[in-house]
Amino acid sequence: MRRKILIISGVSIDRTPVVKYTLEKFSQENIQIQEIEYSGSRLQFIFTSLLYLFRGNNSHVIFVGLQTLPLLTIAHLFKINVSYWFLESYLGIEDNSIALKMLKLEKFVKWPYVTAIFPIKERFEPYRNRKFKNVLIFPNAPSLGNTFFSRKYHKNKTLKLAFYGALNNSNVYVKEFIQFASRFPNIQLDFFGFSFNEDIENLENVRYLGSLEHKELLERLKKYHFTIVGYRPNNFNTKFCAPNKLFESFSLSLPVIMNKNNPTLKNFEYAKSVGVLVDFNKLDRNFYKTLIDCNYVYYNKKSFQLYQSKYNLDVLYPELKKTLSIN
Repeated sequence: MRRKILIISGVSIDRTPVVKYTLEKFSQENIQIQEIEYSGSRLQFIFTSLLYLFRGNNSHVIFVGLQTLPLLTIAHLFKINVSYWFLESYLGIEDNSIALKMLKLEKFVKWPYVTAIFPIKERFEPYRNRKFKNVLIFPNAPSLGNTFFSRKYHKNKTLKLAFYGALNNSNVYVKEFIQFASRFPNIQLDFFGFSFNEDIENLENVRYLGSLEHKELLERLKKYHFTIVGYRPNNFNTKFCAPNKLFESFSLSLPVIMNKNNPTLKNFEYAKSVGVLVDFNKLDRNFYKTLIDCNYVYYNKKSFQLYQSKYNLDVLYPELKKTLSIN
């Protein structure tokens, strides 16, 4: 009899690399998968999910994201293996107060029946005192890093920084980095992504290069020395997130500049070996000196080594199956 996995996802599967990767691996191993994905209507999402839950015959149910918390509160009643993916990407939730209301449902979940999946162990810290059936660290990253890419930086040359993703200044430090780059001509700062609304017309060393297809973006990133990772800690999501680009950068042997105002990044145990951890509210000359005087060769090598040892999904996948009892 084929194994049957029910995936109930409150986030876009196509936009969530680790979930997409996992489903592809399940399919390759002849594991039957039923996907239910939130697409804007909460009532329809909950009704459809309940329908498939009551139909039964599921060997395991994986809930992804906080949109699934109302369903997770009753999951123990079905007497099946249940997992919950603690992700920080909340599709369809624009008003943070809604997200906070959803999070309050966590206290009604029977967590001892649930296997918890976190992207990094620092993301697990707020839940350390909670009793789970099992805990698994499985990064929200695509499987990319199979070859080390040697990057070179010479102190008197241009230092190239890449800032990509959502570029809304209310959530990320766009203005601060533009102001920083404007003071140091040998810094090249390039933005890739969407929602960029800043006036950089008079700055020769700051560019907005539009939104690129993912494959093209990865190819472009080969030209840079650092990526910039970190959000303004103004809500639960941006404060405790473990950004995809963190793992993506490591897979490309690309060191990172991280915001110490994000608790997850501040407590990231490997931060000092893979890049620079600074206060994004203080991008001053000291920060500049830290960048140009850093041991770049060390960061370059350690970034890739860390990915291979801790965040390569191909290496970690067998542990995922074992923890979820999917054999």
